[in-house]
Amino acid sequence: MKRLLLVCAAQLLLLLVVFLLGGMKRSPHADRTESLQREFLKYSGARLVFDAGDLPEGRYFDSLPSLSDPRQAQAARICLDEVKKYPPGYLGTIGVKAIGVFAACVMTESDGFHRFDADLQGYRYYGRWCIAGGISAAYYSDRQLPITFHHEIFHQVQATHRGINVGTQYSSGQDLRFREAISGASPYPPPSIRPDDLAALKRIAEGRILDDTVSNYAAKNIREDQAETARRFMNLLPDSLVQVVEQPALPGSQRMLHCLQLYRDSATPGPDVDWFVEVALHRAQQPSSPPR
Repeated sequence: MKRLLLVCAAQLLLLLVVFLLGGMKRSPHADRTESLQREFLKYSGARLVFDAGDLPEGRYFDSLPSLSDPRQAQAARICLDEVKKYPPGYLGTIGVKAIGVFAACVMTESDGFHRFDADLQGYRYYGRWCIAGGISAAYYSDRQLPITFHHEIFHQVQATHRGINVGTQYSSGQDLRFREAISGASPYPPPSIRPDDLAALKRIAEGRILDDTVSNYAAKNIREDQAETARRFMNLLPDSLVQVVEQPALPGSQRMLHCLQLYRDSATPGPDVDWFVEVALHRAQQPSSPPR
């Protein structure tokens, strides 16, 4: 009897060990996310993280709830696709250390441009850039994440000149140049794009024109105006490139031309019109997954 009890106890212990090891087994989504994170770092020079503790020190949001494993994998795939619109190593060169993606970005106070979310018990924000090189972004939808991604990266671009973080002093000078451009006092000239490339861009463009500002959020301040322009430029590259060549006098075109100047000046060399043409025509670094 005693021996039988010992055998039963041993079997129960073995079952317990098997159960615990099974519970500790990693999900395939987590393995996929880690693989995409490694590829993101290798390509961009910046880390992609999903834990607020992995961001550089700085003030981000009151709450940054984590994504589920499947959502982390999807967010990583989207971010890897979007970062390949920049040259290899570009984010690291301009000082971006880490980009964190979360289920939400929540603040207990509003800046007047964000709505209160009863489920989150706070105001629903989209992202924030920190001067230390950290970016936090919410992942609410597949369409929204790329918009936030490029908006926040452009804030780093605004504070960087030839790979050096020059902060607000440099940005202030650029703000004056921005005003001169959109007012018509000192406009940027249209860029030069080869006729065959321009024709190819027109074939895939949707015919969207940016007459003036991108969104109501652009009214917050001049740097948000520029960041909103940059995210629109990056997410509608064929339309944007055709517009700045064919309708450079529009205030919307001058906004985009100013952003192009800042991208170009942010590193040595920074991405120029030729780079973005290559991306728009799918001749640059190809994305990791088919277009969504």
